[in-house]
Amino acid sequence: MDAAGLPLRSLPRRLRARGWRRPLLALLVVAAGTAILALSGTVAGTDATLQVMGFDPDRSILIAALIAEAIVVALATAGSRAPHASILGGAVAFAVLFGPTFRDETRGALRAHGATGVFDPVGWAATTVTLVVIVLVIGWAAASLALIVRARLLVAWADVVAIRHGDRSPARVVRPGSAVVIAALLAVTLPVFGDMVNFTPDVHMLTGASSNAVGLTQPTTNTVLPSGLTPLPPQVLDQPGIVAPSPGAPGAANPVLSQQRPWQAWHASGTGQVTQVSFKAPWTGGLTNTAEVSIYTPPGYSPRGPHAYPTLYEVPWNIGGWQTSGQLPTILDSLIDAGRIPPTIAVFTAEHGGPYPDSECANSADHREWYESFLTQTVVPYVDHRFHTMATPGARALVGFSQGGFCASMLVARHPDLFHSAISISGYFQAGLRSNETPNAWRPFAGEPALETAYSPLNLVPDLASTVRSSLFFELSASPTASVYGSEYGAFASVLHAADVPVALFPTRLGHSWTACRVQMPQLLETLFAHEAAQGVFG
Repeated sequence: MDAAGLPLRSLPRRLRARGWRRPLLALLVVAAGTAILALSGTVAGTDATLQVMGFDPDRSILIAALIAEAIVVALATAGSRAPHASILGGAVAFAVLFGPTFRDETRGALRAHGATGVFDPVGWAATTVTLVVIVLVIGWAAASLALIVRARLLVAWADVVAIRHGDRSPARVVRPGSAVVIAALLAVTLPVFGDMVNFTPDVHMLTGASSNAVGLTQPTTNTVLPSGLTPLPPQVLDQPGIVAPSPGAPGAANPVLSQQRPWQAWHASGTGQVTQVSFKAPWTGGLTNTAEVSIYTPPGYSPRGPHAYPTLYEVPWNIGGWQTSGQLPTILDSLIDAGRIPPTIAVFTAEHGGPYPDSECANSADHREWYESFLTQTVVPYVDHRFHTMATPGARALVGFSQGGFCASMLVARHPDLFHSAISISGYFQAGLRSNETPNAWRPFAGEPALETAYSPLNLVPDLASTVRSSLFFELSASPTASVYGSEYGAFASVLHAADVPVALFPTRLGHSWTACRVQMPQLLETLFAHEAAQGVFG
């Protein structure tokens, strides 16, 4: 008999599996569910959406794999009433989905050395044990909830059977009626919630408007090269190296890089220090009234020493991500200690708290945010006044990842009187780029074509005077095959080459990730300062 007093034979046969059949059914449901989630693109779509939200690829696939595990464990438990087999199957499903990433991370850790750190076997073991525990806890939680829901559905099904046999008492109608109402509510609200997450929370509050909203899962927009420009061949973009100015271009006789390291005579060892400075926020209507700037000073920094310091401006993230995920302060310490780069002041200017999720380092069309003016007219003068810097454009460089890659290149192109070099890691070079990877990039520009053109490095660089172009230097890193960042990387490299601007290419297969930042940063920084040395920045 069931909980409602009806014979079990009135229930569907598949819900009455016994013995070994239940675990087998659970494993089959897990396998089928995992295959459907993977082959339908659900896992990949979740992964991509999380990346757009700001998670790097390793973290996004971890979260997507855990979500998939929870789904298949719940389905298998509900269908088989075999929670242990379902949890075990869910763990295997997680291993299938996340295993390749964990393997690659392990290999990368084993190969690490120098500025990127060294392999820690105890930390690796702790990470592995943590993954196992978390997978089992999530599986247990999903199975427990599934058993509760299953019990309620069985009771509702028993009521349906009783009604079919003539028992139409109010008590029999309530449970299946509630199940139908709940199912209907979910059918209506889940798609709306999906739109709220994909677009904006108010997307359903208006009707009939010509919205500029860009969804997280909207198709990618192709990069458009300026007319008449021939793209660089793929084999050039796939190989690291310097694409130097063509013969006869202004400044082409000067070496792009120097093998000399004049700073080795005066570099120091130790650990750099970080100073936090609060400024009045360069926005109205944001979440905070202040903007935070973190300033790293190198080992041995002296405000009155005989040697001034070059500056590296990171935009537009705060120092937190670069400390934990990018490890930039640690990399700077290591490279400076070894004399591979000069003692350098690094400035981290954050956009957090402003009215736009992504400021694009611009002065917004509605005048609610003025990040560009803040950086160029407030932060740079402040740093030069309070710290012992080389206050020249040749000694100032910008670095950025993702949106920051756009910011670094855009600020150099718009302010060559302040900055001569930019390091762009997985950046893009069209202002207001509408793609599934850049859902908020259009917002500060409000879709105004003239404003987007005025902020697009693809358009700005060719319009610079030849004497200005010859003084600039760009370093580009991206996966050449990536749908957005790869095409943007190729397009901007082509524009720089056609404009006779020296550009160093650093293709990577690590994708749009903090791992790429960590692995490539030492070489990117050494190349930057080799160029500054070639330009006579250090005398």
